[in-house]
Amino acid sequence: MANEHDIPPLQVIQGGAAQSTTTGAIEALAARQAEKAGDKPSASATMIDSADSLTFFHSPDHVAFVSVLVREQRQVWRVRSSEFRLWLRHQYFDATGSAPPAQALEDAIGVLEARAEFDSPEQVTFIRVGADGGEYYVDLARKEGPSVVKVTADGWEIAPDAPINFERPKSALPLPLPARGGSLSQLRPFVNVASAEMFVLLGAWLVAALFGSFPVPVLIIQGPQGSAKSTLLRVLRMLVDPAKGILRGQPRHEHDLAIAASRSWLVTFDNLSTIPDWLSDAFCRIVTGGAFAARQLFTDGDEVIFEYRRPAILNGIEELATRSDLLDRAVVVTLPKIDDAGRRDEEEFWKSFEAAQPLILGALFDLMAGVLKHLPSVELQQKPRMADFA
Repeated sequence: MANEHDIPPLQVIQGGAAQSTTTGAIEALAARQAEKAGDKPSASATMIDSADSLTFFHSPDHVAFVSVLVREQRQVWRVRSSEFRLWLRHQYFDATGSAPPAQALEDAIGVLEARAEFDSPEQVTFIRVGADGGEYYVDLARKEGPSVVKVTADGWEIAPDAPINFERPKSALPLPLPARGGSLSQLRPFVNVASAEMFVLLGAWLVAALFGSFPVPVLIIQGPQGSAKSTLLRVLRMLVDPAKGILRGQPRHEHDLAIAASRSWLVTFDNLSTIPDWLSDAFCRIVTGGAFAARQLFTDGDEVIFEYRRPAILNGIEELATRSDLLDRAVVVTLPKIDDAGRRDEEEFWKSFEAAQPLILGALFDLMAGVLKHLPSVELQQKPRMADFA
């Protein structure tokens, strides 16, 4: 007979009345007891049993996660994600030949969420980039084959998996397999900057954005009409964190900005006219690390906390950063206007970039390894803001 120590998510039944019980957990417990007695398990119990071999954990902010092997690749999903719901439906159909009842699916999700929270360890999740000691990992987000790049002071290699947990948002697109033998100079034909010094600064920002272990300044791209600002934003995004919906407009509220930052690694906003004071302050929090709290849906007191520290790219015609606190946390790149003779056909431009992208990406990983090798011997005479980036 089960007691209160066997079922921590439930309150004990006292005096014949149940105290605020969780329906799904009771059903699962009853189903397991019935199964022991030789009865047919319920639909929710069947789905719970199908997940027995999976690895569950919860994040420091108490979000439930599960690790699932799909096409020989380890996928990390939120227990309440649509991906995991589909996986459970698939398992149930394979076992029974029918679709699971909607309520049974919700009951199973509730029990597995409790398992991740109460019976499983706490672990950190990463999006696109992450570190484990002196090893740095970049998630290639590929559906099949090798999925990560491991970078150390000794170099880089393509690996089948990482010892850390990568969550892949639905908007994430795959990076190509990086190739050796490339040079950062191969990026130069796709970048409309005015000087060699500006190109070096841009390359330094790109390398820093792939580390993820220290704050990276906001990259502000500005220039007149016809200077390829949006194109540069897309090129940089494709090298660090390719995703759907790259060219987003200005967020209307800090809540929108927080959601964007929590569901991607690189935050990009295109064609801004001005940066209001509240947004300037919000971008400062993004690059140094900040949090945003909102009331959880359909509750009175519970909050949802968005915590983030992200590299960001903004572009616009006018001088965007006017407040000193944002300027201190920004790298400003000014682009010259491209004359008619210097313009390139859109299709030819992107075809050439996609051909060069694996070599450029490999060169960026070479630079990351070089940074890790030489950084211990670097000393700054003066430490400005964003000293780690400097």
